[in-house]
Amino acid sequence: IEPLAQHLFFLESERWRPLRSKLSPIFTSGKLKEMFPLVVECAGNLEKFLDRVSDSGQPVECHEMSAKFTTDVIGSCAFGVSMNALEDEDSEFRKMGRRIFRDFKPQARNICRQLAPWLMKVLGRFLQSAEVNNFFINLVRSTMQYREENNVNRPDMINMLMELKKHPDKVNSIGE
Repeated sequence: IEPLAQHLFFLESERWRPLRSKLSPIFTSGKLKEMFPLVVECAGNLEKFLDRVSDSGQPVECHEMSAKFTTDVIGSCAFGVSMNALEDEDSEFRKMGRRIFRDFKPQARNICRQLAPWLMKVLGRFLQSAEVNNFFINLVRSTMQYREENNVNRPDMINMLMELKKHPDKVNSIGE
C-alpha cells in the first residue's frame, strides 16, 4: 500500500464515494476562507523577502521565488507548519516537494496508476520513494501529536482532519 497515494484522486469508486462525502464539507468556500489569514502571513514574509532583495540590488529568479512562496503557503495551510522556504535555501520540505515532481519514480508511478492500475498493485512498492513518503507521514504525525499534546488549534487542513477524526458525526460543522 502506498500511504501517500490513498487520496481522492487515485481511489477506486467503492472507497472514493464514502470518503468524498466525509471530506467534501471541509472544502467549502467558508472553510477555505478561514485559511486566508495564513496566506496573508506568508504574503507578508514574501514582501519582506522582496524588500530585502530589492535593497541588495540582486536579481530575483521569479520562478524559484514563486515556488518558495507556494511552498510556504502549502506548508502553513495544509500542514500547519511554518516552512520558511523563502529564507531557508535548504528547506527539507522544499526538497521533498521537488522530489515528488522531478524524480522519475513518482512520475512513473502516476503514469502506471493511470494507464495500468493492475500493474500498480504489483510494482507500486518499487516505484515509490520511501524517503519522501516517510518525510510527509512523519510530518503529519508529529504535527498532530504536538497539537494534541499542547492543545494547539489553527485554521488549517491538519486541524480540520483532526476534528473529522475526533467527531466523524459532526463533519458539516468542522471549522465553524
